[in-house]
Amino acid sequence: MFAHNQHLRRDASAMSLGGTEVVWWSAGAIAAVDLGEEYAVIAADTGSFPGLGAAGADTFQGVLRQAAGEGALWSADRLAAALEGAAVAGRADADYSYFPLDPGDLCGVDGVLFVGDAAPGRD
Repeated sequence: MFAHNQHLRRDASAMSLGGTEVVWWSAGAIAAVDLGEEYAVIAADTGSFPGLGAAGADTFQGVLRQAAGEGALWSADRLAAALEGAAVAGRADADYSYFPLDPGDLCGVDGVLFVGDAAPGRD
């Protein structure tokens, strides 16, 4: 299935909305119970896409772009280990339809697919 990262993760999903922390058990958490080890989650993010602009070098997306260039696929546990102790700023964008990954999102997923530039028409 294809959905936003928060909807697919194995554990509880959470986000801050209007100063309130909202927590829910997503479709991924339910599917993981039914499918067990057959369920895998590949989270995805990008360094830039139209209307968003490029991620700052100190953000999680900027760090991933520097490591990946135009794109890469990492196992979540190896990526978390490589980033352990790194100071990474949160990405603050005006586009509230975009919920960027942060290092805390690596638990509950198996891998991370990163695309450097998600502009339409790119291969």
